[in-house]
Amino acid sequence: MGTVTKQIKVGAVVSWIITSRILFFTITGALCNWIFFITKIIGVTKYAFHPWTWGGTGLFLLYLVLFLVGFPIAYFFISKGYAILKAIEYVYTENKPAFYEFLTERFINSYEVGGTGKTMMEKSDKLNTWIAKQPWALAWMYRFLLEIVPLVPAFVETANEIPINKANTEQISAKLAQKLDKNIQEQVIDAHKIWVWGLIAINVLLATIYSNYWAS
Repeated sequence: MGTVTKQIKVGAVVSWIITSRILFFTITGALCNWIFFITKIIGVTKYAFHPWTWGGTGLFLLYLVLFLVGFPIAYFFISKGYAILKAIEYVYTENKPAFYEFLTERFINSYEVGGTGKTMMEKSDKLNTWIAKQPWALAWMYRFLLEIVPLVPAFVETANEIPINKANTEQISAKLAQKLDKNIQEQVIDAHKIWVWGLIAINVLLATIYSNYWAS
């Protein structure tokens, strides 16, 4: 019962982390871009009488689509990746041993007990089937983790080194930690902030260029 309760708690926290960050960055990014663009058009009357050229009109329409549609959509997708990485970071840093024990349990249950590395790779669809049955937030997190961290290769290597059965759970967990720690640190913990700050920097740069163009 304790394990089930803990998994429900983790699932709830992960759902909150993902949902709150996606909503915050998407809504904030969209509102800032919409307000910026509209105030630039409405707030300065000379824009309404700006001498139009094909180049000027095309640039105006480009920025209109960019600020009213493009950046809001970009904030959604970037915030989704960022939110999932933050969720992985939470699960990983808050209880690292439990994180690897959980992966190990899924590993053992998803493949044929005692199988070879080749068998493990052939049975990887079982892991995907299990992921598909998880709550949406956890499913997003596990799929993302599979994409950026070499989980399956680590499982295969471990299967070739240690017999895969529940009696060896502790050894398997330690071996997976040894193989995956560096990848998770570099590709999850250290990387998640770059995405959002990079988009914000691009957004501010283009907004500055846009402002300077219409102010001229």
